[in-house]
Amino acid sequence: MDGFTGNISGTLQQLRIGGLGNLVTYFLPRYIERLRAKGKNQVIVDICLSNQELVEGVENGKFDMVLLSNAEPQKDVAVIPLMTEPLYVVFPVKHPLYHRKKISFLDVVLQEKLVLYKDPCTIRASIRKACNRIKVIPNVVLELDLTESLLSYVGRGKGVTILPSIVAKAIKTPYIAVREINQIPIYREIAVAMKKENIVAYLPMFSDSDEIF
Repeated sequence: MDGFTGNISGTLQQLRIGGLGNLVTYFLPRYIERLRAKGKNQVIVDICLSNQELVEGVENGKFDMVLLSNAEPQKDVAVIPLMTEPLYVVFPVKHPLYHRKKISFLDVVLQEKLVLYKDPCTIRASIRKACNRIKVIPNVVLELDLTESLLSYVGRGKGVTILPSIVAKAIKTPYIAVREINQIPIYREIAVAMKKENIVAYLPMFSDSDEIF
C-alpha cells in the first residue's frame, strides 16, 4: 500500500483511497494536495484490479472512496462521474499510422496486431463493446497486466495498443507515438465512488475549484 502523506501537525485523519492502477498513477496525483487538506489528512492509496473489488472495499469499510473506470450504478454506494476521456492508439513512430491525420477504430482493430490489457479490464471492455457494435473480431496477439509491459512490446514493433488519453499523453518514450481515435471514437468514464453519507464531505475534494479543503 502506497502512502501519500502531508506535513504532520497534530493528529492526522486517515483517508483510504482505492483505484485501478492507471487511475492511481495518472489521474489521482492532480488531487493529492486537495485530498491532504493542508496536512490534515494522511492519504493512503491502494491499487486493485477490478471495479468490483473496489466497490466491495467501500462497502466493507476498507476504503473511504475509490476511483473507477466505466462503472455501473450501485445500490448502496454512490458512483459519481468525474470526467470522460477518449481512447488513443499507441504505436511505434516508424509505423504507417504515424503519417495518418485521422485514425479509424475499424482500421485499427481489423488491420493491426493488438497488444491489450488482460481481462478483467474496463478499457478492454470498452474495446470489446465497440467491436461487438460494428460486428468485428479484433486481432489480439498478446494480453498483459501492466502499461509498462504493453509499451515495451509496442516499442519493439510487436503490435499496437489502445490506451486512455491520460495514459497515452503521459508517454515520453521517443520511439512511441500516440494518436486519438477520431473515427468511431471510443471513450472511458472515470468516476469516484463512496458511501452515500460521505458525498458532502468527500466529493468537493474532486472539484475543479481552486479552493483547497
